[in-house]
Amino acid sequence: ENNESKFDFSFYCFEERDRFDCLFGYRTARFQHETIELLKQRLYVLIDSILVNPDSTLEDLDARVELEKELAEDSGEDFEFDF
Repeated sequence: ENNESKFDFSFYCFEERDRFDCLFGYRTARFQHETIELLKQRLYVLIDSILVNPDSTLEDLDARVELEKELAEDSGEDFEFDF
């Protein structure tokens, strides 16, 4: 979180031995903290999906967090991400 960020939004990922560290930078005047947190959660879900199904296309992967899946199931409506 940085209101002095050079860009409205930036994402960095670094490989550290047996893991990846990811950093998100964003202008607080442009984004709410909750929006960035949801974006991070969706990214983690997407990465987990890729690790479980490495031969899948992005179109076949689901980046929704559990709450979004539950809300879609409860409402009977679904939505899709356009990649």
